[in-house]
Amino acid sequence: MGVEELENQIDFLLRAAIRLRGDMQDARDLTQETLLAALAARVRRAVAYLAESFREVVVRHYMEGQSVRQIAAELGLSEGTVKSRLRPGRERMRREIDNMEEYEKQSYAPVTLRIDFSGSPGINGEPISLVENDLLAQNLLWLAYPKPVTAEELAQAVGVPTAYVEPVVWRLIGGELMKKAGGKVYTDFMIVTPADQERTIPRQKTCVRENFHLFWGAIGEALERLRRWDFYKSLTKDGKNSLELYTAFHCPEYGIFEALSKNLGAWQEIPDRPNAGRWIAIGHVKTGPFDPAAHAELLAHSYSGERTVKNGSFGGTGFELHAYGAEGFPGDCFYASPDYTFFPENCMIDPEIAKLLTVLRLGLSPEREGFNPEVLKAVPCPMVMVL
Repeated sequence: MGVEELENQIDFLLRAAIRLRGDMQDARDLTQETLLAALAARVRRAVAYLAESFREVVVRHYMEGQSVRQIAAELGLSEGTVKSRLRPGRERMRREIDNMEEYEKQSYAPVTLRIDFSGSPGINGEPISLVENDLLAQNLLWLAYPKPVTAEELAQAVGVPTAYVEPVVWRLIGGELMKKAGGKVYTDFMIVTPADQERTIPRQKTCVRENFHLFWGAIGEALERLRRWDFYKSLTKDGKNSLELYTAFHCPEYGIFEALSKNLGAWQEIPDRPNAGRWIAIGHVKTGPFDPAAHAELLAHSYSGERTVKNGSFGGTGFELHAYGAEGFPGDCFYASPDYTFFPENCMIDPEIAKLLTVLRLGLSPEREGFNPEVLKAVPCPMVMVL
């Protein structure tokens, strides 16, 4: 806040106080009390944005009146360490007070971040569960994506005191979506925006037009072999279409992946994660309202990688669900349906469909398997059961 702006605020408060009190001295006293209260609020807010190591000594010294010696004794620190934290603590408070308006403006436009992953989730649904329905965690990951930042910088950017930001940061580090580098943290997975994805679509379409015969020949051969299977012949027309569509997705995805891996001499390694997970995360961020009409090209050519859910073993027979999620055709007929909102994310419906496969294959009762018939309204396409 500049001197001129401060003088204008004081003048405004003084004139309002004169109208209220009618006496110049009383008005001056009220103005001073108002300014002191406002300043105290800004100081308290500035303290709240300090990192824990600085915040603890500043609160004890300036707000609770403890001496440097007392603070050192209670925290197990040297007096020199306490003094060294008080000094930068004061400087950081001063910068925070000077830049308070800027931080508040930054906190008004949060992004939304959705996480997908390759591999298998943790026991508690990690990595999706680490950010699901947590706007603060989503924005911290986005802010720490371009470069490493401190917890204080993250707190200032989102307009939330550091004391509330730090536990979320530690949780993201523990969940391996963030990493620590010295006194800073950074997001440890790739995040893309709709613009990032749309930027490569023209080149992808050109590649397909020029090389269509190279990969469709292999897909066509796979489909011909599939159509000779007795299992395929026993399916309904919709079942055959779903299995063919699954094959059409599966062949290029795995074929391209294996070809690139062989040519580059490198294979994807999915690391072990906390809570028995094995995954590689990718984030999709939206910085504002998403207009499907404005991104029709992206939606028409989008799909998620293959998802696999195991439903255990029953009498020596193991069940696996293999499914692709197509945001464009033919999946748009499911995703646009009001029924599909029964499950906000694909990953939540997969275990239920695995239960359905168990019920159908083994002739068990839906109640015994805990299957909810409402799931039938939201079954995506295509998918196949592997015995």
